[in-house]
Formats: sequence, structure tokens, C-alpha cells
Amino acid sequence: MSPTSPSPTSPSKAGVAYISENLIKRLSKEENLANIKSLNLALGKDLNKKFRYLENLDNLKNLSALHISNHMIEKIEKLDKLTQLRELNLSRNSITKLEGLESLVHLQVLNISRNQIQTLPAPLMKKLRELRVFHFAYNSLESVS
Repeated sequence: MSPTSPSPTSPSKAGVAYISENLIKRLSKEENLANIKSLNLALGKDLNKKFRYLENLDNLKNLSALHISNHMIEKIEKLDKLTQLRELNLSRNSITKLEGLESLVHLQVLNISRNQIQTLPAPLMKKLRELRVFHFAYNSLESVS
């Protein structure tokens, strides 16, 4: 099977994807990733390959769960097009500010524990009206603004 041929376990067919470095290399630009519902970007064995930032998630319009924990992400950005997102796990990163989540109005579960967040923005929390589970432990909280 060629690397661009969809298979039953292809992310565009299965709806759930565990993305590995090999799969990322294999996916072509033509691959339809819009049907992915859940994406778990687990840390591999090579600790030098941790993510530092998020990008190229715009086409995942139907994504409802995103797990990117245990990396080195410092800033939440480029998630505004993921309007169907219900669950977001960014625990165990290096995030310092809780921002860029305003458009995620359907978010129900947010895990940002074990980061370096100092301020919890009250206006943001008012926008996330469907939020039911919020994990914030082990941060450097100094204020709620």
C-alpha cells in the first residue's frame, strides 16, 4: 500500500488517531484530516522530539478531543478554528498564560495542570460556559483577573 493510500486505520477513516512521527511523515498534503474527532499526540521515546508549539491544526474542523501533554509548549495558540473541541489536555507543558481559548465555547473538559500559569483570567472562564471539568493543579497561580 502506498503511503498516501487511505487504510481502515488511516486518521481520515478511523476518526481516532494516535499520531507518531512515522505517520506524520507518511501523511500527504491531500490527506483529508477534517474527519478526525480525537487526536492524541503522545510523547515518544525520544525526549528531544517534544513539541514546542502548536501549528497546522486548522483543517481539523471536527476535532472534539485534543491531548498534547508532556511536551514543552509555552503558548496556547492557533486553536481558534477548533470550534467543535470538547476536551483539551495541555497538562505537563511550559504554558505561562491561559489565552487563545476564547472561541472554544463548547469546551467541557480542560486540563492545564502542571504548567507555569500565574494568572487565571476570569473573563475567559465566563466564555467557557459548557466547561464541566477544569484541572489546574500544580501551577504558579498568583491572581485571578
